[in-house]
Amino acid sequence: MGYAPLVSVIVPVYKTEKFIHRCIDSVLNQTYSNWEMILVDDGSPDACGQICDSYAEKDGRIHVIHQENQGLSAARNAGIKICKGEWIYFLDSDDFIVEDALEKMIFFSKSGTYDIIMAGFSIIYADGSEDCRSSGWKETDDLSEIRRGILLDELPNFAHGKLYKRYLWNDLIFPAGRLVEDMYVSATVFFKAGSAYLTPVSLYRYSYENENSLMRGKNIKDFIQLKYGRFLAWREHERIADLHALSDKKVCCIQALKCAVKTFVADFNTRELPDLDYRELESYIFMHRDVSLPFLFSFQRYLIVSECTILLQLCGYVRKMAVSLQYKMRQWKFMAAR
Repeated sequence: MGYAPLVSVIVPVYKTEKFIHRCIDSVLNQTYSNWEMILVDDGSPDACGQICDSYAEKDGRIHVIHQENQGLSAARNAGIKICKGEWIYFLDSDDFIVEDALEKMIFFSKSGTYDIIMAGFSIIYADGSEDCRSSGWKETDDLSEIRRGILLDELPNFAHGKLYKRYLWNDLIFPAGRLVEDMYVSATVFFKAGSAYLTPVSLYRYSYENENSLMRGKNIKDFIQLKYGRFLAWREHERIADLHALSDKKVCCIQALKCAVKTFVADFNTRELPDLDYRELESYIFMHRDVSLPFLFSFQRYLIVSECTILLQLCGYVRKMAVSLQYKMRQWKFMAAR
């Protein structure tokens, strides 16, 4: 291979002691050798920090950052800050990549012709089975088509599994303290890029085996934070559409509005959100009170705008029960698959 640039593999690490060896080993076993791996121990309370250090002692390409727990965004930002590669690749610590993933992605880059390489992925379940989620993708380097897929969330917005030119992350960070951080920045990255290549070839293995991941969304507080994060992400997509893809702005607005209504109703009884965030939701809903929505969302928006307190309390209670039931069903499916 003539073109062999340094690839910085950034791995945020938190409470994945059961999977971290597999993750790191999958990089060590790559057929492509010109990489550095930055392991960011985000204050993990288990043995992850020590495991990372032990790998770094054995291989000079591995670097470890230890920091107090600040969340996924801060961990990735810390890795971006010190990485030296021409390319950046994000890998979550409970996931792994196939042994020729980096080699193939560098090959697909056509000696750096493209700014982003987006490869396919498969889900790994607790029973060991795999499900390729990219088999229906069409290979393309049509940047407008790829951008639109990202903007409308028709293509996965997660940061991991994609190879990015380093310059794309200059002056760009993941939003700290928010969920759905990948979706928040993804459209910005793709509209900053001058070219991209999409392939359905599955190179990334996304784990559905981690019980700690299952715990997310177990209660109404998690649900509220998730939906509020999606609201912020869709609003950011709406902003980008306003600048670069005006015909798609309405779709992004409707998605942001649906998330705003869901979040407002779920948070009505609990008030988990800070008052400033709560008022931001309320303001967005009022500002878009004439935008057409499906019936259920339209009805709930009417309750919000009309300040129908009793019905909003009832809707909030129903949502809380639904979230609890959904979590129990996910938990049952996870245990049944083990």
